[in-house]
Amino acid sequence: MAIRTYGLSGSGIDVDQMVKDLMKARRAQYDNLYQKKTLAEWKKTDYSSIYSQLKDFRNNTLFNYKLQSTSTPKKVSGTNDSAVTATANADALNMTHQIKVDQVASGVQKTSTAGISVGTDKTSIRSQFGLGTGATPFLITINDGTKSKDVLVDPDQSIYDLVSNINKLGLNVQANYDATLDRFFIGNTTKGANTALDFTSSGIEVGGNYAEGISFLQNSLKLDIGTASRSSSASIGSADSLTKSMSDLFGLTSDTSFTMSYIDGSGTTVSKTINVSSTETLQDFINNINSEFGANVASFDPNYGRFTLAAPAGGKDLSFDQSSPGIDFLKDKLKLNTQQYAENGKDALFNLDGVYLSQGKNDFTISGVNYSIKSTTSSAASVTVSADIDKTIENVKSFITAYNSLISKITSELNEDRYSDFTPLTDAQKAEMKESEILAWEAKAKSGLLRRDSILSDIQRSLRSDFTSAISGLTGDYKTASSIGLKLGSYIDDDGKIVTDKAAREQITLTQAGELKLREALEKDPNIVYKIFGTNGDTSSEDGLMTRMYDTLDTMLKRIETQAGTSAVEDQSSLGKEITDYSERMYNLNLKLQDEENMYYNRFNAMETALQKLSNQSSWLMQQFSS
Repeated sequence: MAIRTYGLSGSGIDVDQMVKDLMKARRAQYDNLYQKKTLAEWKKTDYSSIYSQLKDFRNNTLFNYKLQSTSTPKKVSGTNDSAVTATANADALNMTHQIKVDQVASGVQKTSTAGISVGTDKTSIRSQFGLGTGATPFLITINDGTKSKDVLVDPDQSIYDLVSNINKLGLNVQANYDATLDRFFIGNTTKGANTALDFTSSGIEVGGNYAEGISFLQNSLKLDIGTASRSSSASIGSADSLTKSMSDLFGLTSDTSFTMSYIDGSGTTVSKTINVSSTETLQDFINNINSEFGANVASFDPNYGRFTLAAPAGGKDLSFDQSSPGIDFLKDKLKLNTQQYAENGKDALFNLDGVYLSQGKNDFTISGVNYSIKSTTSSAASVTVSADIDKTIENVKSFITAYNSLISKITSELNEDRYSDFTPLTDAQKAEMKESEILAWEAKAKSGLLRRDSILSDIQRSLRSDFTSAISGLTGDYKTASSIGLKLGSYIDDDGKIVTDKAAREQITLTQAGELKLREALEKDPNIVYKIFGTNGDTSSEDGLMTRMYDTLDTMLKRIETQAGTSAVEDQSSLGKEITDYSERMYNLNLKLQDEENMYYNRFNAMETALQKLSNQSSWLMQQFSS
């Protein structure tokens, strides 16, 4: 930086202004680079905006309309919505299904049979249940049907701590304590009976080998953790199984036995041993059990293949001697949960179109129909699947709106006026203008940067061709968008004149007559919109409109990426490199201009120094002559 000493001579020269004037022409070169760089940045921003809209249209609108679920929606009506409701996927057949629900899927829920607190102090389990000072921590084993975990019951913690500890085990089990009702609740968060269909098991088992835990559950929390019946967790046979031998049905090669117990109405434990012969039939096996315990203790449902053992009327806490030789037969062949303090959830059991089926939950999908079971039915309910023509037309209109919005943006960019006289403003120019003047100027300076752009022109032209071309693989009356009522604007009107409204001629329309045509086509062929929109052929000519447009935009987006990148920031695209080049040239030029400006100041400094010396000499001479 030059040391500026000008002004010492009293010359009165405005050096700053003179240097500014001298540099003005040189600064114009820098300003020209700045304006070119700014225009490139604005153009890159415009491309970025277009890129985002094109990508969103491709990834969302076109992708969704390639799906049959969008172009061929279904509607469902039922005769018993209080028991069974349904929706349908696009691949569901248009037909009426008959469904009779015999059992709703459930988990296991246990609730205190009465108030559980022995006092008013609930600060700890010890005080709430009167466990006394001698009570020590103990464990409760909880099994959700898939895995087991232990929870510690600390008498010095509160019941709310116990609830929290249970809920943090990571099991499909949830506990709760209601202080108002003074009841404890524990139950599954899932449903089903752990069927062979790999649905999550919904059994809940509490107990284990910890006597203190069992006592606490039964006596303190007052939970009835036993069960009066056990049923197969999956099908073990079919309608003809009753007449088959145990050998043929289960591969039993030798006789075995098991001991079953229950508590009768008077509180007495009743235990009996049942012999199982490999040669007897399943019906013989059931008869033997019922002859020992009473009618209906053992039963088999031939429709669902489920075997059940139940305590006689008034009995409870059905259990089995785990040391019995036939305990594995009960567990592995009859698929019964033989644990004493265990209970399984239930599968949903239903007859669908004459076929008996089961599911481990109440919401499931079969053949494209999504069923939701709420209660059992005494007779079959009808579920009718049909094409939702109104929804299809609504979806088509939504596509038209999205397409036209995109095309309007492209058409606007292509035809926007360019004001070449309005160049980007420099900081010096902005300093001399009002804010409103700057905004108005820059609006025109930014206008038309993509006017007649080759990439945008190709996008518009390609999408038009994609939309108007026939799908070569289709047969019948409907092969094009126009054949089902969708019309693209024309370049020539009915009078043979060129259409001057450039935006309108690129728009898709669905007139009232076109909508009637579309509805008629859908009534003849409910899948026609999907065929024209979403067909995925071997060649582009056989592809549906959405598939073609998707592929077109995929190609065009790559062209924009090459030309301008994917965003407004600098990158390795053509415009990105151009902007970087301008920045480097501006930086280097600015260094040269600074050196040149310093040179001028140094020269003026030298001139001022010389003038000062000359002035001093003149003053000395004048003094000499005067003396």
